Amino acid sequence: MLVVSAKGRRSALGLFAVLVYLIFGQIFAPGFTHYWGFHLAQTLAILATVLALETLLLPEGGLSWPTHLLTVVVTAADTLGTAGDLYHSFDLYDKIIHFSSGATVAAISYDILTAMHRRQRLSLGSGVRLALAVAASFILAGLGWEAYEHYGDVIFSTDRVQSRVDTIHDLISNVCGSILAASVLWVREAAVRAPATDLSRVSMDRVREQRKG
Repeated sequence: MLVVSAKGRRSALGLFAVLVYLIFGQIFAPGFTHYWGFHLAQTLAILATVLALETLLLPEGGLSWPTHLLTVVVTAADTLGTAGDLYHSFDLYDKIIHFSSGATVAAISYDILTAMHRRQRLSLGSGVRLALAVAASFILAGLGWEAYEHYGDVIFSTDRVQSRVDTIHDLISNVCGSILAASVLWVREAAVRAPATDLSRVSMDRVREQRKG
């Protein structure tokens, strides 16, 4: 049974809106994007992944809100980028998407590692989790995405792979995005943890004073 947080429901609604856009766009303007099947399959896969992770991570509150925001925005931006031909009309658009997708996968990875740490299945400091999230993003959203684009070209004729230099620039964009996203979540976790630590210290001080009294 799927059980999701309020954040998860909002993300599902956002991704469902992308699906509605694709379906109605194809009905009323057939061929409005040359990559309709590609984006439909991609959005369905992302929606299924979000719902699955929300259910698995529900005890920890699900995925963090920055992760949800990134997921919906990047999915919509990629879809609109092809439908509106932004990849060709705006040179930096492709790099922005690679930067953002790297950030999204790093954020998801950091959330998963943090949940496993809290469940005591892994004992990892926040700095180690940050590094692992960046590495996971490079493998999945970097190398994996390049393979994904290659097979997207082969199966759906998306014409995304340009050259080796372009691929290298894509990977650099991915790494920069993953570092930024993981760092933001690391700082966010530290900010949440700090007040709790201070409160714990105050409580301990009060206990000591009561014992002395």
